[in-house]
Amino acid sequence: MSSDAIEEKNEKSLVRPHVVKFLLTAAGALVLLLAFAFFELQDDFWDIRSKECRRDVVSLQNDVPVYGLLQIFDKNPPKEIKAGSLGTLARLGGLWIVVLIVAFRRERRFYKMELAQSEIDDIMSIFETRSSVPGEGPAKINGFEALNRLGEYLHRYHSLEEIHQVIRKMAVVLFPLKNGAFYTYNESTNTLELAVSWGDFSGARSMMPQDCVGVVGAKMSYIRRGEEVKERCAHLPDREGEYFCVPIMGMGRLFGLFHLQRIDGSEAPVGAVPNWIAVARAFADRVGLYLANLKLQDDFAAQALRDPVTRVFNGKYLEETLTREIFAAKRRNSPVGLILVDLDYFEEIGKLFGRGAAECFLNEVARLITGSIRAEDICCRFREGEFGVLLPTASVQIVLERAEMLRQAVEQLRLAYGDNFLSTTITLSVAVYPDHCRSGEELLAEARAALAKGISRGRNCTVIAGEN
Repeated sequence: MSSDAIEEKNEKSLVRPHVVKFLLTAAGALVLLLAFAFFELQDDFWDIRSKECRRDVVSLQNDVPVYGLLQIFDKNPPKEIKAGSLGTLARLGGLWIVVLIVAFRRERRFYKMELAQSEIDDIMSIFETRSSVPGEGPAKINGFEALNRLGEYLHRYHSLEEIHQVIRKMAVVLFPLKNGAFYTYNESTNTLELAVSWGDFSGARSMMPQDCVGVVGAKMSYIRRGEEVKERCAHLPDREGEYFCVPIMGMGRLFGLFHLQRIDGSEAPVGAVPNWIAVARAFADRVGLYLANLKLQDDFAAQALRDPVTRVFNGKYLEETLTREIFAAKRRNSPVGLILVDLDYFEEIGKLFGRGAAECFLNEVARLITGSIRAEDICCRFREGEFGVLLPTASVQIVLERAEMLRQAVEQLRLAYGDNFLSTTITLSVAVYPDHCRSGEELLAEARAALAKGISRGRNCTVIAGEN
C-alpha cells in the first residue's frame, strides 16, 4: 500500500468519529427543539378563539393528538395565532442552525488537532531505525538520520504550537535526559517563557536570559551529576542533578532555550542516541535556523503592511481597509471619515538638517497622530510627508474637530534635534462618506482634491471636501 493510500486511510479513520459526533449532536438538538416546539405550540392551539376549532380540539383529545393538530390547521385559525406559531418555529429553526454551526466548527477544530498529532506521531516513527540483525542488542535510534529529516518535517507546520510538539516528541525519543522543556524568547519583555515541557520537568516557568549560563555565553552548557562548576544556571531546581542547556539561535538572534534535566540519578535508558550531545547541539542549530526563517517571513509580511520609517500602516493597507469599511458602513448605515495630512515644507527639513532629522520628525508626527485617535481608527503614511487617518463611524463634525486638533498640536510641536529645534505646520483635508462620496475611491479622491485646495490657499489650514 502506498504512503498516500495510508495517509488517506488514516484521515478517514480520524474523521469518522467526528462525523458521528456531529450527527449525534445535530439529531439530539433537533429532538429537543421539536419537543419544545410541540409543547409550546400546543398551548397556542388550545387558545384558538374559533368555537369550531375548540369543538374539534375537545372531540379529538381522545384521538391521535398529532393528527388532530394537523386537522386544526385546516380549520383556518386566526391569523395572529398562525403568525405567532410561525415566528416560534422560525426562531427554533434559527437556533438549530446555530447549534449545527457551533458543533461543526468544534468537531473540525478537534479533527485538525488530532490529524496534526497523528502526523507528528508518524514522523517520529520514521526517526526510529532499528537493527535487523539478531543478537545485536536492543533497538537503537539514529539521531543524525532524524536530524536529516527534521527540516523536511518542520516545514509541514507553520504554527509555533505544532513546532513545539515536534520538538517535544523528538526530545523524548532522542535524548537520555527524559525531563526537559523548550523556552521561547519574548523580545517585548526580554524573558524566556516556557512553551512546552515533557517528563517530570521541574523548573522555572519564566526567567531572564541572564539566568542561564548557556544563553549568556551563547553556547551549550552541560553539567553532569555532582560536578563542581564555577557558574551554574540560576533556573536549575536541584544543584545535584544533571542538566543540559543550549540556546536556540538563528542569524545572530535568540529565539529560545532547549533544556534537558535528570534529577533522579537514574542511568541513561537503553536505546539512547549514541553521541547524543553532538546530536542535541545539531538539533538546536536546525531548530534555530527554522525559527529564524519563520521570523523573517513574519517580518516580510509586516513590512508589506507597515511603513519602514514610522511603523504605522502604509498607504496600500489604508486603501484596502477603506473599501472594507465602506461596505461595513453601508450595512450599518453609518459614516466613515478620512483625514489627509501633509507636512508643510517637509523637504526643507531634510535639506537643512539631513535625512535623519526628517525621519526623526516623521516619527514624532506619527506618534502624535496615533496618540490623538481612537483605538479603532487607522493611521497610515502614504509618501514622504503625507499621512492619512481613517475614522469609522465618525461624522463630519467629529472628523473636522479631530483634524483641527491635530493641526494645532503639530503647529506647537518643537522637536529637539542636536543643537536645533525642528518644527513646521500641516495642511489637512476632511472627507466623509456618504456626505461627500459614494465609494472608497471617491472618498480618497475628494480628500486629495481638498488637500490640494488647502496647499494652494497657503497651507496651515483644514479644508472640507466640496468647499469652494
